[in-house]
Amino acid sequence: MWWFPQTFEAVYNNATDHAITIKLNGFVRTTVKSIAFADTTKTFQFNKEYRMCHLPQEKIDAWFWLKLDDGSCTHLKNPAVEFRADTIQPSYVLNIPNISGSLQVIDSQLSGGQELISTVALNDKLCTKLNDITEEGDAPVHGKLEDGTYVLFDPRMEMQENTVAHPEPDGGGLIKTLTAGATKCANAPRTFLNEDSCVLSYSATACGSTTAPDLQIELNAENIGVLHDLTGQYVYAILGLPVVDAGGEKLEKPCIPGLRSRWEIKAAGECSATTLGSNTNSSLVKLLHASSDPNMFIRDINFPASGYTCDSSDDGIVEIEIIIGSQCFKRVHPEHMSVFDFTYWTLNHTHPGNMVAMMEGESNPIKKWRDEDASAFLIFPSYPETGSDVPPHPLGK
Repeated sequence: MWWFPQTFEAVYNNATDHAITIKLNGFVRTTVKSIAFADTTKTFQFNKEYRMCHLPQEKIDAWFWLKLDDGSCTHLKNPAVEFRADTIQPSYVLNIPNISGSLQVIDSQLSGGQELISTVALNDKLCTKLNDITEEGDAPVHGKLEDGTYVLFDPRMEMQENTVAHPEPDGGGLIKTLTAGATKCANAPRTFLNEDSCVLSYSATACGSTTAPDLQIELNAENIGVLHDLTGQYVYAILGLPVVDAGGEKLEKPCIPGLRSRWEIKAAGECSATTLGSNTNSSLVKLLHASSDPNMFIRDINFPASGYTCDSSDDGIVEIEIIIGSQCFKRVHPEHMSVFDFTYWTLNHTHPGNMVAMMEGESNPIKKWRDEDASAFLIFPSYPETGSDVPPHPLGK
């Protein structure tokens, strides 16, 4: 994907490393014994991140180009993908058997016979941990052949059949959703030219030829589950965010002008009213009562710049429960029950716990809520259960 900036780095510590680690966009690509620019008048620097320029030649010992500090580009040889027992190892390695000649050479003219395709599905338990769709920024996936040779997965565009005889069932609606609109609808409006072959789609992801309707979708547990089923994305409402974390760090007081605070709505009998100064209590009660927020479960208020005051004696109080009539308003984290797409955080390199869980044979800590519990909620571990090996997560994490 060369419309995105690409970076190259050769990581090496002479005192400890047995080989030079080559990284592309921050991810391990291969290891080499030596590396240098073809132009010997230019000095190659280890542990320096270079910007790549031009399109690389996609075969071993062909050329790729790096940009120097003066803005010029110079080239060096494209190394083979190789790892040894005493070198760093790639994040993902699939075992690729050559069953009855299932590995076949493709694009031999361009790659010199170095590009392979497997004509059978792989049966590696790692496959279940990889994303269905490869996106820019994903960690590379390496493969290991039966003879110990390493290869690197090269993602390709999957073409969908969309002909008069066999139209795409949803008109490209699902793909448009998965790519956040980068891919457009593939269907067309009905005209006299195509009316004899028009097919009505009943797909839940059908892509209409008209502008999407202006509607609101209630983000309840059922609809959040439907979003996952339709798109494969890991969408959650988040719970467990603290007002005061295990280390004693607190949210800001709710009386700061311009600050948005969130309040969970409960029955009055579930709370004990917090003792507050008269100005603080009056201001918060008025703002909560006057709010036009229609949400039955939480209410957001913004503290005005003028017209309302709080008592300085309440500055350190952030855990607050206020009773108004039959309702209790409990102060919670400003993102309590907010809904986010956490798919990015399921990736190996984005959340440190993902790699740890994979190495220990445990479930992905972000995916598990949906995959194992079919839950629409992700619980932030601000106060993990007793005996858990997960440390308490602070407010700022």
